Order: sequence, then C-alpha cells, then structure tokens
Amino acid sequence: METMDHWAPETLNALLEDERASVEMEIALANGATELREREVFAMMGAQEIGFCCGLHEQLTHLGAPVTPLISGALFHVLDTERYDDRLLAFAQHQRGVAEQVRIALLSAQGDRELRALLQEIEEAHFNAALWCERRATEFAATRDLDLRTPRHGVWPVGGHSGGVEQEEMGGAGPDGRGGEEAASHDSHDSHDSHPTGGAPVEE
Repeated sequence: METMDHWAPETLNALLEDERASVEMEIALANGATELREREVFAMMGAQEIGFCCGLHEQLTHLGAPVTPLISGALFHVLDTERYDDRLLAFAQHQRGVAEQVRIALLSAQGDRELRALLQEIEEAHFNAALWCERRATEFAATRDLDLRTPRHGVWPVGGHSGGVEQEEMGGAGPDGRGGEEAASHDSHDSHDSHPTGGAPVEE
C-alpha cells in the first residue's frame, strides 16, 4: 500500500470528480429518455455510480487523504449538447475516458485487493455503459432521420388526388360530386323510373 501513497490520492480524487459528473449526466439522460426502459437503465447506472463514489470516498479516507468537493467539468460539455443522440455519444465518450483512466490506475494498484476490485468494477461498468449509449444513439438518430411527411402508397388526403377506395370509406363524393349513398339512391330511382312497371321491361 505504501507504494501507492504518492499517486493514489490525486488519482482517486480525479476519479471521484468524474464519477460525480457521471451521476449528474445519468440524471439528465434519464429525464430526457424517450422510453420507460431507457429511463430505468439510466437510473440503474446512476445508482451504481453513487456506489462507486462512496467506495472512492472510503478509499481516500483510508489513506488519510483529503476528499475533493469538486465535480468534473466534463459534465457541462455533455449537458450543453442539444440533440439527444449527441448527448448520448458525449456521455459514452466520457465513460470511455474514465474506463481508460481506471485501467492506468490498475497498473499501480497491485498491492490492494479491495481497491483493485473497486477499480475493476468501475472500468467494466463504464465500458459497458459506453457501448450501450453508442448503440442507443445510433438507433435514436435513425428514427429521427425518418421522413414522416411521405404518405403511404396509394393513400391521399380527402379532397386531393384521391382514389375511389378512400372516398368510399370516408363516405366522400363520387365522380359526379354526389355523396356515395345519395348517388346510389339516385341510380336506383333512375333504374326504377326507366321501366313503367318498376321491374323488368314490359313484354310485347
């Protein structure tokens, strides 16, 4: 443990600041989530990150080192992004950066099993979160780019270049401007009036 004293407080405090930023990012992403399941995922991520903050705080206390009250400025970069998929990608980039930072720290944490276990858990969680957010950002961007203005094939608004099917379903006017029921009734009267008996033609 003594070999870590020269770097551990600074490294662990930097990680703690990043973890605090991650929690705030996950709260913002949960509030902006478009699906319930997505909101639940970010809530679970946030709860896990809070546990990491507590673990890092305990490690610093164990070292007798001061604990930083700060939060990483990366938070404001992520929150400043306007589009939701861009925010997901910015968050994923942050998570990957923390995972890389932890990987370097692990090289120097050979003598403390408890600290190594904590760092390995942080690295894995951040890497998995980055993968999930990158995939979700791609899916969200694809749905955003869909052209919803194109009507379905063969379907036009009533009153436009409409086909007979939609007009009949809507009870619209026929080609002569009469309503469907009125036109049918008029045609029936025409057929009836064309024969004096009202039925078949009179035989001579």
